[in-house]
Amino acid sequence: NDFLKGNTVMRKLVRNALVAGAATTAAVGLAATPSFADTATWNINPNSTAFSATSTNPTLTNPRNQASLTCTSVTANGTTLASDPLDSGTVHATAPQVGHNDVPDTVAPVTSSAWWGCMAPLGLTFNVAQVGTWNLQATSENLTTHEVKGQISNVTVNLSGACTATMVGTVRGTYDNNTKTLTANEPGGGNLLVTAAACYGFLIVGDRPAFSATFAVTGNITVHRNH
Repeated sequence: NDFLKGNTVMRKLVRNALVAGAATTAAVGLAATPSFADTATWNINPNSTAFSATSTNPTLTNPRNQASLTCTSVTANGTTLASDPLDSGTVHATAPQVGHNDVPDTVAPVTSSAWWGCMAPLGLTFNVAQVGTWNLQATSENLTTHEVKGQISNVTVNLSGACTATMVGTVRGTYDNNTKTLTANEPGGGNLLVTAAACYGFLIVGDRPAFSATFAVTGNITVHRNH
C-alpha cells in the first residue's frame, strides 16, 4: 500500500510538473511572437473644418502620345474629419497596419471641385466635372520634414465639350504640413485609367495618363501620425 501510495504521489507530481511546463512554454511562445498588427492614428487639426485647395495649371499628360490637357486653375472643396468624442480635438482616423505596411486612411473628403480654362491640343476646349466624393487619404509621415504621403482615392471625372472622356482611379501625392501645400503627382502608366473617350485620339480607352498639380490649402490644416 505504501508503494502504491508512493506511485500515486509521484504520478501527481509528474503530471503537475508537465502542466506547469506546458503553461510556461505557451506563455514564453506568446511573448516571443512578433506583433504584425499596428494601429496608426492620424490627428487632423482643426477637425470638422471646411477647406479649399487651389492649383494653377493642373496638367494631364498622356505618355502614349505626349498629349497634354491643361486648365488654368482648379479649386477643390472639402471638410476635415470630425473629432472623436473620447478625445476632443483629435480625429481617430485609424487603420490597421498589417505587417507594418502603410495602408491608406481617409483624413478628409473632397466634395466638389471647379475647373477653369481647360484646353486640349489643337485648341480643343473642354469642361471637367467631378463625380461623387473623392477621398484625401494619408499613408505615412516623414517625422523630420512632416511631409505626409498619401493619395486621392475614389476619383471619377468626366470631360465634356470638344474632348470627352471618363477617368477613374487614384492620384498619389504629398501634403507638406509646413507650407500647407498638397502636391498631386500620379505618374503615367499608374493608377488613373481612361474608361471612355472621344478626344481625337489624344485620349483613348485604356490610357493611363499622368496628372500633376500643386494646391495651396486654406484653413491652416495639419495632419500628423500618432502625435
